[in-house]
Amino acid sequence: MLKKTLILILIVVVAGFAVDRFFHFGLLHNLNLKATYVTEGKIATNVLVDGPCEPLFTIDPAYLQPKIGKTVYNLSLNHSDFADNFLHIHLYLKNNSAPQYLFLYATPESFDTRFNTFHPYRFAAYLEDSIVASTIADNDSVYAAWMKLPLLRYTYFGSQLTFPAFQGWKHWMENKETPYFVNGHQPHPSARSLENPLHFEVQLDEYGNKPEDASNKSFVWDKKREKYFRKILQIAQSKRIKVVVYESPGYSGILKTQANRKEVLQKIKNTAEEYQVPYWVFDSLPTGDKKINFICPLIMNSSASKEFMDTLALRINKLR
Repeated sequence: MLKKTLILILIVVVAGFAVDRFFHFGLLHNLNLKATYVTEGKIATNVLVDGPCEPLFTIDPAYLQPKIGKTVYNLSLNHSDFADNFLHIHLYLKNNSAPQYLFLYATPESFDTRFNTFHPYRFAAYLEDSIVASTIADNDSVYAAWMKLPLLRYTYFGSQLTFPAFQGWKHWMENKETPYFVNGHQPHPSARSLENPLHFEVQLDEYGNKPEDASNKSFVWDKKREKYFRKILQIAQSKRIKVVVYESPGYSGILKTQANRKEVLQKIKNTAEEYQVPYWVFDSLPTGDKKINFICPLIMNSSASKEFMDTLALRINKLR
């Protein structure tokens, strides 16, 4: 009986390690994961754009590049906070040559924990990196207790990593060399429904940013968000990268209801200036006055995004 029990335990342990290796290998070969793609060391770009969903959906390198005469890669990811952005920049710089410029999206929402978040599952395959491990421990103490355990470091997230792991094996078997979104830009999934006049109102409800909801709310500055904002500026400058912090236009009907917006914008500007980094805000653009230009309060549709990139390109060209 004891012998059978030991054999069963051995089989379970071996199977556990085998499945752990399956996840690890698959995730390391899924080029649709930006953490994986940047560690391949195949990206050579002059301009790196980083931030959450706003730049992910609005900054299209294919449109911007010809206007500035520089290559652009969009490293942004949906709902990501500064710690998430920091780790992607860290992995990028560890495996690729440093870009000339980093354009980092920052808005009052970026420093408030009600908006965006840290996604440790995006880095589950890179836990052997001490900076990755320490950042995860600092931002998700619950997962930190599991991340050193084989298999459990992946199954902790349920089925969230299962499809990406299988997809990674598929990419490996097909000798795939580029991700689906090769320049990092991703069209907004709601873009096809923009003809629906109720779409914007639905988005306002989903984001909880209707004027009547926001009128009595103020942004709450989080020190940890500030900590990783500073870490991004520091790691960029350690590689002699010129950084520009910026905010793209948001719908003015919402911005006007944000009680302490101007104070927080000034605090962002002051923090950036400690590192001699400019902060570009585009509140005065007429783009922000028209609801039809937006998919949701801070994300412009494709035509408005092009208008913004035209303005952004003019500012970038003046940096020379």
